[in-house]
Amino acid sequence: MNVEEYCDALNVELKILYYPNGHWSASIDHAMIKEGDVLRSVLGSGSTPDKALLNYIEIIRGRQLVLRAHTDHQREYIVPTILSR
Repeated sequence: MNVEEYCDALNVELKILYYPNGHWSASIDHAMIKEGDVLRSVLGSGSTPDKALLNYIEIIRGRQLVLRAHTDHQREYIVPTILSR
């Protein structure tokens, strides 16, 4: 499954942003990674949009993803280990 299909299935937005320092970031909007009892905000970074996205996929693959944490709309999923670009 590719990351665009995964985001569509979860009805979430994948954000890829450019920063003035020449770097790009990629992340799922309102998503955090759960590590034990700790929620951590993560994003992929790279010198191109594709590198940022690949970095983000590597970070979240196989991890517990929490969407809209601490709200009435919180959802949790395990990201597929086969997630790809």
